[in-house]
Amino acid sequence: MGFSGGLDSTVLLHAVCAFARSAGLAPPLAVHVHHGLQAAADDWARDCGARATELGAGFVLHTVSVERRGGDSIEAAARHARLAAFARVDADVVLLGHHRDDQAETVLFNALRGSGIAGLAGMPVVRVWSGPPLLRPFLDVPRTSLHAYAAEYGLSWLDDPSNADIALRRNFLRHSVLPSIETGMPQARVALARLAGHAAEAAQLLDELAELDAATWTVEGELRCRAFVELPPHRARNLLRRVLALHALRMPDAARLEEMLRQLSGGGRPEIRHEGYIITRRQGRLIIEATSPEDRPAS
Repeated sequence: MGFSGGLDSTVLLHAVCAFARSAGLAPPLAVHVHHGLQAAADDWARDCGARATELGAGFVLHTVSVERRGGDSIEAAARHARLAAFARVDADVVLLGHHRDDQAETVLFNALRGSGIAGLAGMPVVRVWSGPPLLRPFLDVPRTSLHAYAAEYGLSWLDDPSNADIALRRNFLRHSVLPSIETGMPQARVALARLAGHAAEAAQLLDELAELDAATWTVEGELRCRAFVELPPHRARNLLRRVLALHALRMPDAARLEEMLRQLSGGGRPEIRHEGYIITRRQGRLIIEATSPEDRPAS
């Protein structure tokens, strides 16, 4: 499981260790990702190792290099680096400590970025991807409940000082925007988390529609680019989004997506570079190829 040493992952590790002991299971493995972004990062890694041992868990340290791609924020770049580390973990599942407040912040953040339905769906409880499945058992649990659990069992945790930096957009939402909204709408976080559930259902329906369209326009296992001409524009966009998602590529903004569709619907052989991949049309077929293995983004 991911173990940053913060409140959520400390509570999760304590709970999982307790469950493993009671059920006679092997202790969990705490995975700490060392980003190297803070002066105290080495001390945090040592502290996390000691805490994991104290709780009865195994411990592994992954040191990563945080590299910003394109317009990535430092937060997004660090997230990509963590995912790449989790992809290398030899485990049946990776548990993460995200809770309901995190979900509410994610939904609001994505809404203000103008994300589509998939963005409004926030984080899934279970994410199946190229690495071990990611499971978020606390996604319906508010942060206040985690504080109460920690107090009951006398747990201590690490506080990352960067979490108070409101120059970072998520922190600005957490410390300034959401508290202001809650003065007039006390259940705002609950409502945002509920919205994530509704959006996830809508996103699933859109995925199912895209699968039907893909089946219609797939010949000998390959998608024909003619689909992007013949389908209504909203379904063409939906189909291309689904194809990109299946390749674990980050969604482009609306203007970029339209430009991709324009090139794929025209003549010649376009060469669209996106997230370390080349998207092109060859003999009327849609082709998506990585420029090189090391260029593939963490999915």
